[in-house]
Amino acid sequence: MALFRYLYLLSLVLWIGGIVFFSFLASPSIFKVLPREQAGQVVGDIFPKYHLLGYVACAIALGSLVGLRQFGVAQSVRTAMIFLALMGGVQITMGAVVGPMVVEARDAVKAAPPGPEKDRLEKRFRSLHGVSMLLNLALLMLGLVLLYRISVRLQL
Repeated sequence: MALFRYLYLLSLVLWIGGIVFFSFLASPSIFKVLPREQAGQVVGDIFPKYHLLGYVACAIALGSLVGLRQFGVAQSVRTAMIFLALMGGVQITMGAVVGPMVVEARDAVKAAPPGPEKDRLEKRFRSLHGVSMLLNLALLMLGLVLLYRISVRLQL
């Protein structure tokens, strides 16, 4: 049972820590230090790895909860599984749906000549980027609430 608890906590800490690090430290610093286009390339290169971390962490956390359930830890496991399902859904939506749409919109802006069409494409890019940021914030909030629920029951 200790192994399942360890894997569960480790996966959540790495996942949520990764969200905090990337969103509030790495990304702002990258955009501060590098020219906008270069910064976008760097962040764009990080995103697939960022989403992969979320997918793997979610799978490990869910697998750990299934293992804990075998030891009779039922009520808290059910609630945690709901949170993880929501978090996994948000992560997949960000990585497999919204993320590719943002990349496509960004590339369309780069390719468009100046004019009303480019303005429309830039507006679409900003809108999709905003959706991505809101999903990321929702993911973080869900994770923090889940960590709080764990801390209430934590015994050191």
